[in-house]
Amino acid sequence: MSMVHEIAKEAGVSASTVSRVLRNETKGKRVDSVERSERIRKIAHRLGYTQCWRATSFANGKTCGIGLVSEHSEWLFYGMMGQLAGELSRALNQLGYHLVVIPVEETGNWKQLVSGGRVDGVVVLHHYSDSIRKNLEPLNLPLIVVGDSHGVHTHGVVYADEDGAYAATRHLIELGHQRISMYARDVVRPHCSVDERRRGFEGAMREAGLDDGAFWCVPEEELFHRIVRTPSPPTAILCYCHVEAELLYQLAWRYGLSVPRDLSVIAFNDLPSTARMSPPLSTVGFDVARVGAMTAKLIVEAVEGRHGETNELIVHPSLNLRASTSPPGAKST
Repeated sequence: MSMVHEIAKEAGVSASTVSRVLRNETKGKRVDSVERSERIRKIAHRLGYTQCWRATSFANGKTCGIGLVSEHSEWLFYGMMGQLAGELSRALNQLGYHLVVIPVEETGNWKQLVSGGRVDGVVVLHHYSDSIRKNLEPLNLPLIVVGDSHGVHTHGVVYADEDGAYAATRHLIELGHQRISMYARDVVRPHCSVDERRRGFEGAMREAGLDDGAFWCVPEEELFHRIVRTPSPPTAILCYCHVEAELLYQLAWRYGLSVPRDLSVIAFNDLPSTARMSPPLSTVGFDVARVGAMTAKLIVEAVEGRHGETNELIVHPSLNLRASTSPPGAKST
């Protein structure tokens, strides 16, 4: 006798009723129907019933799984990407779906998770590369791209990075800074966010009559020379993300520089840890909870064939000003 039939016998109902209850397909609002469903679930729990996703998938034609595909597996559980994965998972759960994390690997095993019927749709996080596109497009799965405006795709969620960099640079200029640089580590992969943040930075500098400013994409050793050894170092730096800001803080501590008196610092990514840095870091942030909710809504609509008219949702930044930026030479408060 199958577990479903055991539950049905003890509950005094048919096996088909048990199956509907355990698949959450019951819609009755009558008190006796609700009580019966609760009794079935309690019996199933006591008997140790676990639902087989393969069987459910076969019966329903879907798994309710959404694959999260990312080439940046080393960052997937860290920083803003980790926050986004958590918010996306939470939002999907509220819609009756679950997240399946699929880090892209050189071995190609990740493709089997996508193509083997484990997921109903895919969210590509941060970088919709040619390699990912080549492997996903033939599958014709519902697909949402998050954070890559250069990904040639119909639906996606993108960040207004250019606006964020422009606002951050304007803030530094309005404080009185004229020698301003933008810094990205040399290990940052080519990505639309780098181009757009640089464009916003240079646009604000030109608008203020300060040429294009200086964009640095250099290793840490070279950063030392440009901050410490040059005769006219910058008084303020816009960082590609919080990691560059952490490197600058360490460099300042090592060589006796004061943030913000000697060097104002502002960076992308407003994480809980950035507010606890010393001094607290000024940031360009995006509402990650909103991004997760928007992404979940888009991919579920795509899976269920309810695509809306909006092809691209744009998330605008907020400027979170803290103690790491001040007028040149000003003491931290």
